[in-house]
Order: sequence, then C-alpha cells, then structure tokens
Amino acid sequence: MFKRTIGFVAVAGVVLALGVSANAATITDAGSHLDIGEYIRTTTVAKPLDPDGDNVFGTDGWIFFGVQEDETDMSYKYNQQPNTRESTPSYLTIGTSLSTVQAPTNSTIIDSPDLTPGPDVENDRSGVGMKYGFKSEVDLVTLTIGSGFPAAGVRVGIFTDNIGNKGDADDITYYKMRQTVGGSSSVQVATAFDKDNGNDFYFVDITGAAETDEFVISALSPDTYGPYIGGVTLDTIPEPATLALLGLGGLGLLLRRRR
Repeated sequence: MFKRTIGFVAVAGVVLALGVSANAATITDAGSHLDIGEYIRTTTVAKPLDPDGDNVFGTDGWIFFGVQEDETDMSYKYNQQPNTRESTPSYLTIGTSLSTVQAPTNSTIIDSPDLTPGPDVENDRSGVGMKYGFKSEVDLVTLTIGSGFPAAGVRVGIFTDNIGNKGDADDITYYKMRQTVGGSSSVQVATAFDKDNGNDFYFVDITGAAETDEFVISALSPDTYGPYIGGVTLDTIPEPATLALLGLGGLGLLLRRRR
C-alpha cells in the first residue's frame, strides 16, 4: 500500500541577514509506501513512489542499521554498529547520532542491500538504530550535501516498522526532517504510524540544496527508551525532460502491446 502526498511544501524563508541562501532548499512530504515486505530491491515488485522508475529503493545510496546475514537467527543482537551497511553517493554524506544499534527479536527480513537488485534478491535480517530520549524528539541521521547534488532533487526514504517484537519500542509518533545548515525548512511525516511490522517507507523530497547544506532526520516516540530508524534510502528525482522521455517510452511499449 502506498500513499502519495501532494501540496504540503515547507520552504525556508529568505533571511539574508542570518546568512541563509537566497536559493534556500525545499523539503516536501512525498508520501509513504506501507507494508512493502522484504522487497526493497526486488525489481518485479512495483514501487510507485520510486522516482527514477527502476523499482529499487536506494538506487543512489542507502544505509541500513544492524543488518544480520543469517535471517533465520531471530535472537536479540546488541551492539550491532559494525553490522551497519552503507553505500553513499558522491553528492552526499550520512552521519548518525545514535545511542545503540541492535537487531531486536524477530526484526523483519529485507532484501540484502549489498546485492545487485533484480527479480529475486537473497534476504538479510534488518536491524535498527536507536537514540535514547525520554519521550522527547531526538536527532537520528544527518545528511550533508556535497558537490553535484541532482538538479531536480533527491527523494529520501525513511525505513521503519521493522521491529518484530511488538510493544512500546514499536511506537513512533512522527518522523521529521529539518534543514539545520543553509536554511530552516522542515516537514513532519508519519503522524499516523503503521505498526504491523510490514516494513514501511516514508518519503521526503529535498530540492534546491546547495553544497554544505545539512538536513537532520529526527523522531519522537512515546516509548521511554526513545525512537528508532531502520535505514535511509536515496534516489535521484529525474529532471522534467527525463520524465517526459520515460513517459514516451512507456507509451510506446503500451502501443506495441496493443498491436
């Protein structure tokens, strides 16, 4: 199930006196894909919110926390920072502000992020990064923009709802992305959090970002231990001309099938 969100755009004000760029970035809630299961990199499973159309979440890059190669071992795994998997594009770096990385009991199965996408991808067991915060909003992940940021922007996927032991730790009130360097945009997502351990993605589009801009993903949880995040994916948003070509290609395929 997926939801496309249209019309809510948070734009930073132009405050030259404070050193904010006149071309401040825009952050937009781009919708959600709920209950995708393990098929993050399986190309035969439709992903309507994948902007580049290759049916892969994280074509440009990704980070997944506490990934376990043995998906059959469902025991609780503590101190799993070494098992965090990461592949980042040249235009961006990923930083974290986490208290712990774990693979909770019965955390969900996902396509192995290290393997090449295709119609059938071997599975790993997912994990989470957590930040202790007593019912307060805390920062989880920082995205720092480098050179060559895509002209039409990047879609950031927040991966969550992958903790298998249902309980307080499975609660997230909301996720938020805000710009902390170069502007002051912000957008809050996932206020109606889906809690069925089906592997969910919540998407945020960043457009107009400049080199050295920083964006922080934070979260609030009613749980006394604090919120968690399973991972982050990155996909380039095609420029309008590219979208038009993709549309023409799809139309041509449809016409050939009708003949």
